[in-house]
Amino acid sequence: MPAPHTDDERSTLLQHWAQRCQTRGASAEHCRGSDASYLVTAVDAALRRGNQTPHLGRAARSWGSHFDAPADVITVVSCLREELTGAAGTDDRLHRVIDQLMLEAVDAAANGLRHAARTDPLTGCVNRRTLDDDIRRAAGSALASGLDLAVAAVDVDGLKRINDTSGHAAGDAAILG
Repeated sequence: MPAPHTDDERSTLLQHWAQRCQTRGASAEHCRGSDASYLVTAVDAALRRGNQTPHLGRAARSWGSHFDAPADVITVVSCLREELTGAAGTDDRLHRVIDQLMLEAVDAAANGLRHAARTDPLTGCVNRRTLDDDIRRAAGSALASGLDLAVAAVDVDGLKRINDTSGHAAGDAAILG
């Protein structure tokens, strides 16, 4: 299928892309909705221009940020590439555009994973790994600049007792309260 130029062509491409993903065992949820429509519009614009574009990069990063795993991005983008090259044949321009899309979307998905790995899901605060890295970096900066470094810690009194007597849900509520 060639790149979509009209709303009807875009809608058809999105439907075929979703079907191809389902056939390959991938989730089709990323082939639907406004982010997917925005993405294929950006792909079309980049193909018309004959080059990668900042607009495509932004669309791909926004779209890719909704994935839980970079490997899923690769599968779904591969389905889009197959859909676009199936009827039209291939040209280098299409591959350059799809490669940019894949690079940006995978990076966005990986950033989401990095954030999740470094942040406590309950409080949104950095976790121990991030704290260790940040303290090491701050100590190095303080040493190099000669400035003082201050560190504050918070200890929630009685949290163990709350967890033990009322359960972890109550402990979580106490932390957030």
